[in-house]
Amino acid sequence: MLDEGKQVILEELKALGARVEYKRADVSRKEEVSQLVLKIREEHGGLDGILHSAGVIQDRFMIHKTQEEFKEVMAPKVAGVVNLDQATKELDLDFFIFFSSIAGIMGNPGQADYAAANAFMDAYAFYRNSLVSCKERKGQTLSVNWPLWKDGGMHADAETERVWQSIGMVAMQTSNGVKALYDSLASGQKQVLVIEGDLSRLRKHLLEPQPQENVYVEETASSPINPELLLEKTLHQLKVLFGEVTKLSVEKIDVSEPLESYGIDSIMITRLNQKLQGVFGEISMTLFFEYQTLEAVAKYFIADYYEECVRWTGLGRRLEPEENFVPASLHVNSELSLSTLQKEEKHRTSSAAMDTGSAKHEQIAIIGISGRFPQAKNMEEYWSNLQQGKDCITEIPADRWKREGFYSPDIKEAVEKGKSYSKYGGFVEDFADFDPLFFNISPREAMSMDPQERIFLEECWKASRMLDIAEISLQCNTMGESASLQALPQQASIYTVPSCGSKANRSFLAHRSVR
Repeated sequence: MLDEGKQVILEELKALGARVEYKRADVSRKEEVSQLVLKIREEHGGLDGILHSAGVIQDRFMIHKTQEEFKEVMAPKVAGVVNLDQATKELDLDFFIFFSSIAGIMGNPGQADYAAANAFMDAYAFYRNSLVSCKERKGQTLSVNWPLWKDGGMHADAETERVWQSIGMVAMQTSNGVKALYDSLASGQKQVLVIEGDLSRLRKHLLEPQPQENVYVEETASSPINPELLLEKTLHQLKVLFGEVTKLSVEKIDVSEPLESYGIDSIMITRLNQKLQGVFGEISMTLFFEYQTLEAVAKYFIADYYEECVRWTGLGRRLEPEENFVPASLHVNSELSLSTLQKEEKHRTSSAAMDTGSAKHEQIAIIGISGRFPQAKNMEEYWSNLQQGKDCITEIPADRWKREGFYSPDIKEAVEKGKSYSKYGGFVEDFADFDPLFFNISPREAMSMDPQERIFLEECWKASRMLDIAEISLQCNTMGESASLQALPQQASIYTVPSCGSKANRSFLAHRSVR
C-alpha cells in the first residue's frame, strides 16, 4: 500500500488539478499486468503512454547472491517490460518509456544482476522500435539510463558517491531530471544516458578512449620468472617504444648508451611518458631525468612495477575468457561485502630486485644548490623556516586571483559547481619577474612559458653561480647540470641553463655535458 510520503505527493498533484489514481499490481506477473491494462481501458477508454520505473536492488557480490535474490532483481525489469509490452501491443500508444539505469552501461560493484536487467531494457527499446517500424507496435520506445536522483528512492553509500565525484558526477536534481526526460523524448533517440555533473571531466572519463587492461594469472611459486629473461624482454619492449619516438630502428639502440646521445628533448620525453603511462599507469614525470640509460630505466620498472613488466613482456599467462578464475580474496566463504571491500595494495615480488652493483658510478661533486619556496626566496630562508617550524601556508593573495567564483566554504556546493572549498595554499613570491633576454629567449616566447619553467630556469642559473663556473670549467674535463622537475606539468618545455658560453635552448636538461 501507499506510505504516508507517497500519499502526500498524490494529494499535491490532485491539488494542482491533476487526476491521479493509484492501482497496485506486480509487473512481473503477466496475469496481473493484463488485468490492470484491461481495467484502465474499461474505465478510461484507452491508454496513451507508459512509464516503466519499477526496480529492485539487492547489492551483493555474485558469489554470495542467492538464486532467489537474482530473480527478485531481474523480474521487474525483464519480465515487467515484456509483460507490459505484450499487454499493450494492440494499443495506439504515444510512448513507452523505460526507466533504465547508468548501471546498465557502466556496471556497478555488487550490482551485476541489476546491471544486466537494465541492459536488457536498453536492448528491448531497440527491439520494440523495430516492431514499430514493421507496424507491429505503436508509439515511440525510449530507454533512459538514469543516475541516482538526489531525491529519489534509491540512495548510494558515501564510498560510491566519492567514486562518482572523482569522475565529475553528482546526484541529479529533480528539476534537471524532469527537463532531461522531456528533451530525451523529443530527441527521437531509442536510448539516452543522462548524467549531471562537471561536463569536461565526464566527457574525458566517458568519451575518451581508456587503456584496455588484460587480465593475467600470476606464475606459481614452482615456476618463477627468470630475472635475466624478464630484464631482457623489458629492455626489448623499451627499445621498441623508444624507437617509435626517436624514429630509430631497434638494432641501432644501445641500452647502455646515455640517452642524451640520441638527441632526446623535452617533447620526446613527454611522448615517452605518455606511452609508458599506457603500460604502467601513473609514473614519475622525471623518470628520464633520473635514469640515464634504457638499462637503468628497465631495472627501475622491474623493481617498482614488477607485475606490469611481467604483463608487458608477455611472461605472465593471459586469462582467457573461457577460464573460470576466481581471485583468492573472493572465496565463497569469505566475509567480503560491498561496503567493506577495500582496494588491495599492489603486490610487489621480492624477486624484482635487480643486481645494480655492476653499474659503473662516477664520482661527482655538488657545487651549487638553489631553490625557491613559499615564503622563502632562497635556500637560506627555506632552512630558517624549517628551523623555526614556520607555517608557510596562507590565504590566497589578492594579487593572484579573486575568490569570487573560485571559492565556496560549502564542500557540497563547491563539488557540484566545480569550485574550490579551500582558500589556502603555498605561494611563491615574484613568480612573474623574469628577464627573458638574459637567457636568450624572446619576450614573446617567454610569455608562453609556464611560470614554473621560468622560475626553474632562474634557480638553475643561481645554482651554477654559487661558484665560479668559468674557473671550474678550466680545471674539469666535464661539467653537468641536474635538476628536479617534479612540479612541472607533463607538457612543459625544458630549457638548458646558459653556462660556459652556451645559449638556452629546448633540450634534454638532466646531466647535459658541456665540454
